[in-house]
Amino acid sequence: MCIRDSSESDSFYVGEKKVDALDAVATCSEDRRTLSLCIVNRSPDETLELELKLPWKISKRRGSLLTLCGKSPDSFNSIKNPDEVIPEARSLNKVKSTSTIEIPPHSVNILKIH
Repeated sequence: MCIRDSSESDSFYVGEKKVDALDAVATCSEDRRTLSLCIVNRSPDETLELELKLPWKISKRRGSLLTLCGKSPDSFNSIKNPDEVIPEARSLNKVKSTSTIEIPPHSVNILKIH
C-alpha cells in the first residue's frame, strides 16, 4: 500500500523559524484492514479542516479519533490540575474515501479507519 503525502497547511513563525501548522504520518495494520494516521495541529489558535482523500474506494467505514489538547498551548497537567489536558475519544461513522475532519488547535490526534 502506498499513501502519498500531499498535505498543505498554513505556516507560522516560532521565533525566527517558519513551521507548518499541520504534520501527519500514516501507517496500516499488517492485515491492511486498519489505517492509522497521527495528525498534529501546531497552530496555537486555528482549527484545521483536514480533507482526507484515500487512494482507494471505501464506503461508510467505521473510524475513531483520539484527540489530546488543552485549553491553551501552555496547558499541562499538574498535581493541582490533573485533568487539564485529557484525551477525548470520538467515534466516526460513515468514513468515506473523501472525508473532512476538523482538527482542533494545538492538538495531537490519532485517526483510525477500520
